[in-house]
Amino acid sequence: MSELSELVSEALDNPTQRALKVIDQAEELGWTVGKVSLCVRLSKPEDTPGPRTGALALPFYATWTCDGRTPTGRLSWHFDGAAAKNLQSLSEDDIAVYLAHPEVIYPQPPEETEEEEK
Repeated sequence: MSELSELVSEALDNPTQRALKVIDQAEELGWTVGKVSLCVRLSKPEDTPGPRTGALALPFYATWTCDGRTPTGRLSWHFDGAAAKNLQSLSEDDIAVYLAHPEVIYPQPPEETEEEEK
């Protein structure tokens, strides 16, 4: 297991006491849990982001939501969404592509028309 995976796993196993206090108070007052989300923000600190500069990686987040249990008792997790700092949305499949090729996050410049070339 990677260092990042271990950190996420440990965080899920040991949530902040402040969050647990809020959850306990909510339950005492009749609130129920609708969903639980895991949101991870990833970045490459050695990169200085910029369009087509060679150091392209923008920070991005990805969110998964647990909305209960399956009939077999396992937690039911669903991908909820992801986006880079420039607000470019990412699908779950896009994440793997972006991790390997950060340059895909920048939109392509519009192609020049014949009029612009004159």
